[in-house]
Amino acid sequence: MSRSRQDDIKNAGLKSRNALAWLRDNQLPAEPICYTIAYEYLYTDNNQLKKQVDEIDLSADNYREKLNEVFENSILSSKNQQLSIFGDHDDQYVCEILSLLVKNYDHNEDISDAVDKIKTIIGQNKNQADEDESLDVEHPLDNYLKVRDNTSQDKLTNCLDFSGLKHTVAEASIHDELFPMSILRVNIDRFKLINDVNGTFMGDNVLKHLVKLFISTTKGSDLVSRYEDDEFIVVLPKTPLKQGLMVADNLRKKVMGISLKKKGNTNVVKLTVSIGVAQYERKLNFEDVLIKTKKSLNRSKDLGRNSINSED
Repeated sequence: MSRSRQDDIKNAGLKSRNALAWLRDNQLPAEPICYTIAYEYLYTDNNQLKKQVDEIDLSADNYREKLNEVFENSILSSKNQQLSIFGDHDDQYVCEILSLLVKNYDHNEDISDAVDKIKTIIGQNKNQADEDESLDVEHPLDNYLKVRDNTSQDKLTNCLDFSGLKHTVAEASIHDELFPMSILRVNIDRFKLINDVNGTFMGDNVLKHLVKLFISTTKGSDLVSRYEDDEFIVVLPKTPLKQGLMVADNLRKKVMGISLKKKGNTNVVKLTVSIGVAQYERKLNFEDVLIKTKKSLNRSKDLGRNSINSED
């Protein structure tokens, strides 16, 4: 199986688990309709659905009826029912996952089991020629991704911590094929105010939600790391600065679409981020590039936040 297919399958499974986590955080049942709403809410630009879900009191007795209405009005009635996700094959895989969930729901003790099943099914049905090709060619990302998946992580968000990031970047730096890289330094705007007004529990949920968004929006070979309390480093291999700025702006726009609220509370927390971007060449020192991203980030803040900037 080719590396790109493995990454696609891994991303599809990760996004499915994130949808399940969203259900758990909102104390909703892991049923097919709720799962589909969760996935659409997290990974598409279906603003009508997001608005309707945000208006539902999930603690009310009629929440199931309201969610069913959202499912009928904002998903089934839509002319375009494909789940819009980044990745060449993710939409296909996720639709297959949804189909399996609905078909086997009564027989699944845990819906996450179904995710594992569909990953196995997809893997078994790959074209033999593609399988032979992957056996003959060693992909330059292999060792780098193994290091990433086995290094230290941030305990709250489960993304790389800064030590894990440096260790993984050191491994990536020996591969010419991965350069140039774009380095994104992302800061949550006025995060202290969010904590002060809504409490640290909401603040923690903001951090976890953003990491899920960053991972789902970037490629499987990209790195997401928590650098400080409200600051993240995103590393994009094989991505020149111009493309990195496009990714950064896409992240910024997606963050603007996030609406979080406590259960039973009508107050909605809206988010924005400021981002500094720099290009990392192999001849450069990674720490020096981080300094450049810090300067670019400060410029974004000085210009009023909710913006992206680079020094180049």
